[in-house]
Amino acid sequence: FSLKMAKILLLLLTTLCFVPLVSAGGNSSKPNILFIVSDDLGYADVSFHGSSQIPTPNLDYLAHSGVILSHYFVQPVCSPTRATFATGRHVIHTGVYDPMNGGTGDLSLNFSLWSNGFKSLGYRTVAIGKWHLGFSTWKFTPIERGFDTYFGYLDGAEDYWTHYGSGGLDLVDGRTPITNLSCTSNAGNECDVEYYSATIFTNRAISEINNAAKPGTEPMFMYLAYQSVHSPDEAPQYIIDSFNETISNDHRRTFAAMVKALDYGVGNVTDALKANNMFNSTIIVFSTDNGGPADNFNSNMACNWPLRGMKRTLFEGGVRGVGFIRGPGVRNVGTTAGGYVHASDWFHTLLRVGIYGPFAEVSQNESASAVMALLKEDEPPFQLGDGMDVWNYLSGLSPTSPRTEVLHEAHIVNSTEGNGNALRVGDMKVVIRTGHSWSTGCAIGTNDGWYGGPGSSDKTTGSYGINPGDVSKLSVQCGPTPQNITKGFACEQDKTSPCLFNVTADPCEHVDLSSTMPEVLESIMERLADYRKTSVDTSATANPDGGGCPYLATYNGVKVRIPCNNNGSKPIPPTPSPPTPPPPPPPPGSYSIIHAGDCLKATLALGKCAQADNIWFTTKDGPVMDALTTSQGCLKIMETTEAAGDCTSWKKLHLGINRQDNNSFSLMSDTGELISHQCPGKCAVVDSNGELILGPCSGPQAKGWQKKNY
Repeated sequence: FSLKMAKILLLLLTTLCFVPLVSAGGNSSKPNILFIVSDDLGYADVSFHGSSQIPTPNLDYLAHSGVILSHYFVQPVCSPTRATFATGRHVIHTGVYDPMNGGTGDLSLNFSLWSNGFKSLGYRTVAIGKWHLGFSTWKFTPIERGFDTYFGYLDGAEDYWTHYGSGGLDLVDGRTPITNLSCTSNAGNECDVEYYSATIFTNRAISEINNAAKPGTEPMFMYLAYQSVHSPDEAPQYIIDSFNETISNDHRRTFAAMVKALDYGVGNVTDALKANNMFNSTIIVFSTDNGGPADNFNSNMACNWPLRGMKRTLFEGGVRGVGFIRGPGVRNVGTTAGGYVHASDWFHTLLRVGIYGPFAEVSQNESASAVMALLKEDEPPFQLGDGMDVWNYLSGLSPTSPRTEVLHEAHIVNSTEGNGNALRVGDMKVVIRTGHSWSTGCAIGTNDGWYGGPGSSDKTTGSYGINPGDVSKLSVQCGPTPQNITKGFACEQDKTSPCLFNVTADPCEHVDLSSTMPEVLESIMERLADYRKTSVDTSATANPDGGGCPYLATYNGVKVRIPCNNNGSKPIPPTPSPPTPPPPPPPPGSYSIIHAGDCLKATLALGKCAQADNIWFTTKDGPVMDALTTSQGCLKIMETTEAAGDCTSWKKLHLGINRQDNNSFSLMSDTGELISHQCPGKCAVVDSNGELILGPCSGPQAKGWQKKNY
């Protein structure tokens, strides 16, 4: 009976006095928790921040049904923020200052992750999408760091259609490379949207939600980290075309389509929660991982207007993130919270909810002790700068955030690691531009300006990211931008000298106050010295098993990029199971039914009926024969006749099959009768309830039903 088990038992006994939440999904006393991450999303790239250029109705719906976080802070680049989410520790204590691309580093095994904590609480832990916390060897990957399941890519970036990056395929299910979801023919826009990154991660999330809804299933913690909207900028062409009339900049138009695809995915995940009666028992958090890479930096076209800077800077445009929370226990629905919240706080806040439920008011000390009891016995202590439990504030139990300071980054004096040093204390913020990773490279040679709106520091791209009529509607308001921005502007002239900003009065960091408020500057620099005392360098992320990992191997005839064994050796990849032999050709008058995964599910003879799950489409072999489904999920093969029909009077349909010949459709009414199968310009469209109805042939719900003959 270990000390850890004793602590957990004591913790469970102390929580019995709290009234549990009855969760619809999984019949659990604990809320489900869904944590959604967008990659490289800019502050002005969502419509709930006031910009109408890229409508995000599904994100807006969730944001307005919860609490929008207006002073929410992340790290200035991907891996550091993700490490902060997962450990509850500031990067100054993990050493993760830069992206962990390939074998450049791994998140130390000294730290338990939030997935370990949720498993101790009896949660099923699910990770989907981008990892980017190291994959030199398998022990650094999600499946060995507390997640029950993982489906996604381990590195930092890849193609949205092929899922290739750094010379090989990077898409795994647990430990198994996935080779059948790669489409290489999109140069001519020939790839089906089902191969697109946002779609495959959404589909997996929906599958996990369906599993979590089964009676007797554990509550679920899902980490859903979309690839969207990191470069390369790629999106389905029909979504790009939807912005032809509203966005003139070609690059920005593609970026907008990527955001829209993300929004569709979030909407479909939301619908799945509702369909499984889990929406009201699920806490949903949405976060970006860093400020947006604006003005063609990092081959991208995000917009943080009117905030200064972008990804890889410590100005507000690099660290002030898009975020909201909604769900059970969140009381001040439809409001904006202006108190400080940092990425490191989610670890402590959400684990506290898993321990006590969302309705209990718990002190900081009690919460901290309870969370620590979940972790391994030799867990390093949390230190100044690490996360804190902010649930009392987010839920509305307390009117103020316990945070009065936000450390953005700190290093020992004379260090050039990371992005530099920055600390916010109350209204004031110090920035010291000492880091080698501070970004440069936009069109004017510095990323320290203001980009994408009227008065942009880059006149060649101008106001690419904000519609003129939206400027006054943005959630952050500032005066005209300085026009003397050149390489060498404030905080670049002498990289050892700090800048000082009043970020309450001047949220866009127009005016450096370091020369006019020396006493305030000195006070914050003294406080920064406290943080610097415990900062570590990047050697903390070194893999003890040596270099050369991950590596390229051949799996199922495909080049894949996979981790080494946990001792650093490079194994021969496992031989895939032999493919299932194809079924015999169907007899005359029969149909081949295709289900999710593009696998042959069944061959049904004329007049037969069989249960069918996850049907994408069916095919016919004959001029007037169609496969239709009943409301009970049975497939029936029926003879049809040419029927003119009135397209406007069609009822709700259970299934529609686009035969893609002359705008022809097989459609069935609620009563099971074929009403018509010809209606030019109309398509089978999935509605919000997952039903198929007649609708327009464009937009997120229009499925690309394909004709296949076997």
